[in-house]
Amino acid sequence: MYSNLMSLKQGLKKSLSSQYEHREIENIFYVLMEDGFGLSKIDLMTKDVSLSKEQRELFETYIESLKSGLPVQYVLGKAKFYELEFKVDHSVLIPRPETEELVQWIIQDTADSTYTIWDIGTGSGCIGISLGLNLPAAQVFLSDISPSALKIAEYNVKELGTSNCKLYEHNILDDSILDEFKNVNIIVSNPPYIPQNDKELMHDRVLSHEPQVALFVENEEPLLFYNRILQIAREFNNDVQVYFEIHEDLHSELEAFVQQQSPISYEFRKDLQGKIRMLKVQF
Repeated sequence: MYSNLMSLKQGLKKSLSSQYEHREIENIFYVLMEDGFGLSKIDLMTKDVSLSKEQRELFETYIESLKSGLPVQYVLGKAKFYELEFKVDHSVLIPRPETEELVQWIIQDTADSTYTIWDIGTGSGCIGISLGLNLPAAQVFLSDISPSALKIAEYNVKELGTSNCKLYEHNILDDSILDEFKNVNIIVSNPPYIPQNDKELMHDRVLSHEPQVALFVENEEPLLFYNRILQIAREFNNDVQVYFEIHEDLHSELEAFVQQQSPISYEFRKDLQGKIRMLKVQF
């Protein structure tokens, strides 16, 4: 068993050196310390910190899970997003930092408006719940095709106290649209958009552990979900704003399709890495 924090860190590096870069292992260590044991990086740097025998044993189980390729968020069963903590498991995608930028865009645009928001393919609920908490005057619908994902979202709704969020099991590709959805002002979605051909470019940690139904589309229909959601928005009687997270390599093809829908306006945005990853369409 590891005797102190230094040996814990060295043990983690030795165990994961073949799977992760040095900086990634450093980040994993601090995530385990903070989210697993409540010890911030500042605590570790400024205090004389030691772990109990039980905590050191738990850390060893974390290492074994990480060695199997399990992402650290699944090891801990939670992930940070927009300064909130969300429960996650294999049925939902791990929230990504770039998705926080999409949430921030909507909040900046929406301010205190009493909008009705529809988060399509909600997964853990990280987008819709973050919007619900930061826009308390809004009503937020969270929908997903996966019952197991909705159980996670329901837990997060209750745990985070978002009383203005309501959950629906719904397949966006079905012809039927629930009446509640027809009065929405904002649609937001981070839909499946990765072509099957791109699987070979992705890390096994993603392919083996995250839900593929939330990631991949057929090579012949990379814009399947964008097309369907924009079609729905266009058919609604009220003014609708649609926000998407997008695949950086598909923005030109997506722009051509958007132009065919005769929107009032549309705008692409780059993320902090300089990649075109977000789209807003106004009908």
